[in-house]
Amino acid sequence: MANPFVTFFNWVATTWKAADAIGKINMIFTAVTAVVGVKGFLQARQMLAQGQDILANKTSAGGKLPIIYGTRRVGSQIIYMDVNANNSQELYVVYALSVGECDEILGTSIELDGNSLSDSARFRIGGYIGSDKESIFTHHQPLNTVSQNGDPVEVTAGGFGTDPTDRYMYVMNLHHGAASQTADPMLVASMSNWTSAHRLDGVCYIAAHYNFDKRGMWSGIPQLTVQVRGKKVYDPRLDSTAGGSGSQRLGTPSTYAFSDNPSLTFLDYITNNEYGKGLTASQLNLSTFSTAANTADITVNNPYYNGTGKSFTWSGTSGKNFILVTASGSGGLHWWQNKVGELFTLTDSSSNTVLNGAQITGVERTHIYGTGVRLVIYFDTTLGATYASQTGTALAVVKRFHCNGYVDGNKTVMENSKELLANMRGIFLYVDGKYELTIEDTGSSTFSITDNHIIADAGISVDYGNKDKKANKVIVEFFNGNKKYELDTATVLHDASPEYYSDDGDEILEIKAEFPFVSDPYIAYNMAKAILVRSLSLIHISEPTRLGMISYAVFCLK
Repeated sequence: MANPFVTFFNWVATTWKAADAIGKINMIFTAVTAVVGVKGFLQARQMLAQGQDILANKTSAGGKLPIIYGTRRVGSQIIYMDVNANNSQELYVVYALSVGECDEILGTSIELDGNSLSDSARFRIGGYIGSDKESIFTHHQPLNTVSQNGDPVEVTAGGFGTDPTDRYMYVMNLHHGAASQTADPMLVASMSNWTSAHRLDGVCYIAAHYNFDKRGMWSGIPQLTVQVRGKKVYDPRLDSTAGGSGSQRLGTPSTYAFSDNPSLTFLDYITNNEYGKGLTASQLNLSTFSTAANTADITVNNPYYNGTGKSFTWSGTSGKNFILVTASGSGGLHWWQNKVGELFTLTDSSSNTVLNGAQITGVERTHIYGTGVRLVIYFDTTLGATYASQTGTALAVVKRFHCNGYVDGNKTVMENSKELLANMRGIFLYVDGKYELTIEDTGSSTFSITDNHIIADAGISVDYGNKDKKANKVIVEFFNGNKKYELDTATVLHDASPEYYSDDGDEILEIKAEFPFVSDPYIAYNMAKAILVRSLSLIHISEPTRLGMISYAVFCLK
């Protein structure tokens, strides 16, 4: 039986080698495009259930950990759970999030049973968040290092302690999954069966402690979700020697960084030998991945702003990576228009630029009982000064493509590769002994029709397609980063003539596509528009040559 983990890549390579001249030409123009281009968008696969599964807490039973690319709110796999010496007051849980080193676990975004840790009504005694790395994104304290068995100190309701040697009502120790990381010191100090050898190398996880008391802050095993800035990936654009090495690990540590670029996340997936295909640099044309990455990074106007800043009322504190937005007036009106992953430019009341193209890492709306609405925008840098009630401007632009998703390690390499490629309208080819990546893009015609083509006995044949293959409505399902990555839709309608209704004149010809790695509604809308335009405007032209018939796919756009 063929190994499903290698079938896709072997098919590309072996088909190319076995094909004759005509086959190679047809393969270049049609075969792979039909599999993974725009036509390779995913069919209905119960996206709602998939989204709920991503945010669920699962008990590990031999399943594989996921890979997180870009920024994503996720649940976890519980890989360890125990009480201290049969004392049910002290519960210790290890929540595994991802395989591979992640850039950042946004600790203050943790929700337990759907409640934010900053909810003072729910968490009447605060806790502690520690981290194995310092970060501009959350300013975590160091890892908690002492046994948590015993009575906790009280912290302000909805607040967080600062002493890593105190006991707390709850502790969250964040481990980012380095290839060689130390065991969690709190677990080592608290549990006899957790030792310094339990390092969980290469696993991004949270070591948690809960103190159960008579007042019942906890009920059962707390269900945890958290927003994660995912795996660091290799960027050949940062590597002056890209393509020169045949080793498994591409580049040097300095060429690895967090990225939501779909070309780079796909490159990481197909070169990793633990959960991917394990291709090496010598098997890849890395320059094509760099070109594709540049194409994906091209920014376009967020339709709401359309290139013009809007009045915006906000406040912020020096050294923090977020701003508070006034819930009423211009601030509240424009807050929702800034999407996770977009590039954000902000000015103050004096028209001074405070942020210039900072990437939005989170957008949060909370309304805790007894308090007012709190609107927050997080970004990947910190403020250099403190600002109070500024009436400035905000402007956001969106990248053409991004990848903010949860790659299921239990799926085959072929399945995940197709999803990652479809996410950027990618075309994956095997040319001259190397794998290449191209992102479907606009271009100019390189074929001219002459009299000979028209007059010759075997001239060009043109197929405009039949109405059954047209569509006048496209619905794209995606996980909206501004709605805690819940399922959302973007719809594009065709309202020009002809309308391409079905033969009975009543049924709308609808296409539904799924893009689980898209988290921005504007990118989802553009995906839907591309599918709609292709269905209406694609013309197939066949031209005879001495080698045989070559087919071209041509877009005729008005």
